[in-house]
Amino acid sequence: MNLRERLDRWRKREASGGNAGWHRVAVALLFYALVLGIMYLHLIVFPKPIQVGMVLPYTIYAPLEFTYTDSELLSKIMGSEKSDAHYPEVRGRVLQNFDKFVTELWDLYALKHPENMEDGSTAAEAGETVQGIDDPVNLDLRISSLAREYEITDPNVLEFLLNQERETLNSNLVFARQLLDTRMQEMITPTKLRTLTDGAVGTLIYTSPQEVYNYFLRANFLPYEREPLSDEDRQLAMMTVTKGSVIVAEGQLVTQNIKDQLVTIDKHLVRQHLRTLGGIGLFLLIGLLIWQAYLSRQNPQIYADTSVLIQISGLFLIFLLIGLVIGRLPFNYFYYGVTFAASALAAVIVMAFDNHLSVYVGVVMAAVLSMGLNFEGNLLLYTLCGSILPSVVLSADCKRTTQVAFAFLLGMLNTLLALLVIAITVETQQWPIYPIAFLSGVLATFFAIGLLPLVEIFNSQITPTKLFELANQENEVLKRLKHEAPGTWMHSQMVAELTEQACKAIGAEDALAKVGALYHDIGKIKRSGFFAENITDLTKNPHEGLPAETSARIIKDHVSDGLALAEDARLPARLLPFIREHHGTYLIRYFYDKAMKAHQQDPAKNPEPDERKFRYEGPIPQTRESGVLMLADVTEAVIRARGAHELDEVREVIDSVITQKIEERQLVDSGLTLGDIERIRETFESILCAQRHQRVSYPEYERNKFNFH
Repeated sequence: MNLRERLDRWRKREASGGNAGWHRVAVALLFYALVLGIMYLHLIVFPKPIQVGMVLPYTIYAPLEFTYTDSELLSKIMGSEKSDAHYPEVRGRVLQNFDKFVTELWDLYALKHPENMEDGSTAAEAGETVQGIDDPVNLDLRISSLAREYEITDPNVLEFLLNQERETLNSNLVFARQLLDTRMQEMITPTKLRTLTDGAVGTLIYTSPQEVYNYFLRANFLPYEREPLSDEDRQLAMMTVTKGSVIVAEGQLVTQNIKDQLVTIDKHLVRQHLRTLGGIGLFLLIGLLIWQAYLSRQNPQIYADTSVLIQISGLFLIFLLIGLVIGRLPFNYFYYGVTFAASALAAVIVMAFDNHLSVYVGVVMAAVLSMGLNFEGNLLLYTLCGSILPSVVLSADCKRTTQVAFAFLLGMLNTLLALLVIAITVETQQWPIYPIAFLSGVLATFFAIGLLPLVEIFNSQITPTKLFELANQENEVLKRLKHEAPGTWMHSQMVAELTEQACKAIGAEDALAKVGALYHDIGKIKRSGFFAENITDLTKNPHEGLPAETSARIIKDHVSDGLALAEDARLPARLLPFIREHHGTYLIRYFYDKAMKAHQQDPAKNPEPDERKFRYEGPIPQTRESGVLMLADVTEAVIRARGAHELDEVREVIDSVITQKIEERQLVDSGLTLGDIERIRETFESILCAQRHQRVSYPEYERNKFNFH
């Protein structure tokens, strides 16, 4: 079962009257616990680390008098000018030394293998060539001398190299130089040098001749070893901070000195965070009570629908997490983007639920984020303004152009407020603040617009976009009504027109009423042939031969059939009252009188009819919109049944229908006033009489030749 199905199931259970109050309490408690849990993780378990170079959006005062070690001063005392030394120039000298070694090694190779000389000269010629450099008589002496010169502890290594083939030796020496160059680019301390050169002795070179390069490695990094500090030196670096002193001001850059102070009082900062968490808990409790008071009195439809409360709570939690993530980003001045979360949440609530509710939700979001991120009063004001503006400019039925214009308006407002904040705090102008503030407003609006379709999927409240989709004749339910019950479809369209215009005249929700009227008779799809508007051949009345009670049950069942079809089609909950209430508890007089007549003619065969079986189960209309629908439905049906074309007859039908419904007390719970009813009567009369206006006669034309339409 997916989330949508779970919400629908919960909504139906509440509609049947089951434990709605306890459900609301459970949702409120769970929401309260989750918000506090998120803030506990943010403030206590994973507090935002304060690093050197950060700019804080709040001021930190010393909670008590304390002493800390000034690490910068301590470094000066220890001799910070003395530090580790790196000598990259050593690499060049080492490579030069190795190249010299290779040259001398090839000289010895020429003495030992004159026949392998590259130019093909004889041994005698080779000896004469080298003799000018040194005496080649004692080759072993020359090898020992070369080993001592380059600190090669084992002369046999040179002997091993000289015994290799010329190509092999050349390849090994080239590879050794490459390894030496690579190694000398590293940081080589004296300790590391000893480790490397120790590995060059033994049998390693005999298996890997290129490892000869280890003999030429030299240290190029000398770490500075500081002497232990005395107690007197440490005492000089100890600094005392008095209680109430400013450790770091709002907008100030965190230095190492400030970081040292904050590390010292870290435990006390945790206590402050606990107090902040307590303040958030108290404020959130007050906010929940205000929400409850507002919704129960001003918007009972949302208050009664626990699934909607779950959706609003879920949106709050999502945007709370987004706001905290933005506030924790390791970029200076990014806290000016926290208003994104409050503004986007308020915009979604406005467009999907309610204008006034968005103010309460947005203000609570802005306050909780500001408290959780330790904002000062000016930044709190900055965030609050961004959360209130959506309810002032936007609405559920605003156009896309209005939404786009609002995005840039909010961006400009954020920029102006950022300027004001900087002016109040006498903060140095930091230009990255302004694009952050502007983009947070623009992106918040576009994010809310993009999120709205997803919210509408799970939202039982009807938005203008959803109403537009429901009114589309290509909608599956309306398409079935049009093809399977064409008479009912024509009737529904006329009733929708009457209902919409009458609701507009009295200030009711005309768009909702129009869509409700289009769907109010969808239950007739199931047995369309039993309803008068769909019977084309009156000589074949399907009710002939049926007991009056059976006919009445078929007529009544179009309400329950409509509710079942609406449930299968997942129509919004706010459309269901139009299906359920449009007949109220009206008595199906025609079949009741038929049953009574049969009883009077033959009481023994036909028992006295039970009036309850001939009445709709109701309830009577509970809203102005469904009350208007009842009047429009009956008025249109009677006028069509009578075939009324004269204007006086139309007015008489309208007056009689309204009078009858008032006398039957079908409108007592609808909230319609006498003034509303009068405006409804005038609207019906205006529309229906206009449809039946008299045409101008043209006696000079013969009727059999011309037909005007």
